[in-house]
Amino acid sequence: MRRSLMAGGFVVSTLWISSSFPIKSVSIAPWNTVRSNTKRSISDHVLFESHHHRRRRRRYHVDELLHDDGKWHLLNDFPTFLNQATIQSLVFLVNSLRDRHTAIWLEDFTQPVIRSRTDDRASDKVLSKMAAAMNDAMNETMAERKIELLTYHGLGVINTTLFPTWNSFFEKLLEEDSVSYQIQSTRAHVPSYDLEINPASLCSRLVSVREQIAREFVVDLDAIAEMSGTTMKRFKDGKLETPNLLFLESSVHEDYLPSPLRKGNFDLLTTLTTQEAIHRVLNMDPSVRDQATVGFLYDFYVSRIETHFTGSNWYGRAEDFLQHLLQTPPTLLQILDDTSVMIDPMQVADLILGQREVVADEWLELALDVGQSHTDIRRWQLDRLMGRYMEKNPVSGFE
Repeated sequence: MRRSLMAGGFVVSTLWISSSFPIKSVSIAPWNTVRSNTKRSISDHVLFESHHHRRRRRRYHVDELLHDDGKWHLLNDFPTFLNQATIQSLVFLVNSLRDRHTAIWLEDFTQPVIRSRTDDRASDKVLSKMAAAMNDAMNETMAERKIELLTYHGLGVINTTLFPTWNSFFEKLLEEDSVSYQIQSTRAHVPSYDLEINPASLCSRLVSVREQIAREFVVDLDAIAEMSGTTMKRFKDGKLETPNLLFLESSVHEDYLPSPLRKGNFDLLTTLTTQEAIHRVLNMDPSVRDQATVGFLYDFYVSRIETHFTGSNWYGRAEDFLQHLLQTPPTLLQILDDTSVMIDPMQVADLILGQREVVADEWLELALDVGQSHTDIRRWQLDRLMGRYMEKNPVSGFE
């Protein structure tokens, strides 16, 4: 909640970070940026309503991330995000091979959570432009079924109500029955054919893709950790340009080409590690954290959840968030007991980058163990395939 009043040449706003302590932030603002209390025009009313909806959406996004225990949590943890990258990569691949039925079936089974940064998804310029570009690339028509996973570049896709753990997705997939389609051709030179979607076979493809992307994430997380360790030095040297990402063009293994969405996955992984780092700073034990610093970061982060961490968005939004933070001038905060504290955003950014380096190293270890974690899934898959084989090919008199 924020209340603003005009005092001298400053805008003084009282910000409630939590129920325990309010903080006053003072920042210089020109006179013409402060709305007067005169009669509101029609255009002012529209702006007021728009601001109200933005605050309501922002509150919804905060509630998704800030749980009842007072801790910040990701919408999808790292293993679940790896599922998202796997599913989107396979959907992209099979759709590129004109197997739209498998792509649609997989999306229907996944029931992805497609988050929008606006109340009207059609007005989301980022999402609509991405969809238009993908339609052009795939030569699709408006009459065809839209596949949401093809055009969504964002976090939190996996529905954790349906799939509370990363491996529950594969468990439920293997419980699904096979589906057969008769594909009718409208062209004389193209014959009709039958298409069977076997969830056990599809599970095998997903596991293979997941292991390949995990191998790529080992390299990517190492790069993110290195970027985190050098960002402050590059900023102080005035060289905060985008790091060299040519390594994304090459394969991490001689037997594999890069996954089809390698660059997109790396960008989302950078955003996810940054968000997790922010959460860890906000979740620090109160005895070891500075309340004013955390209050500043809370306000800075919450005001950018919609623009940088929600819905489809442009590439590089994690680095954009950090650049905005680093370029923010020092802010004077005043606690209720009239103690003034000067907050240096560079120190806050340094805290986040330090945590991001730790997060990247921890997740790198998880990525190294992905192949081993698939042991049970491969066993379930084999049991399912052998069960279907025995149903189709019973052996009489076998003991």
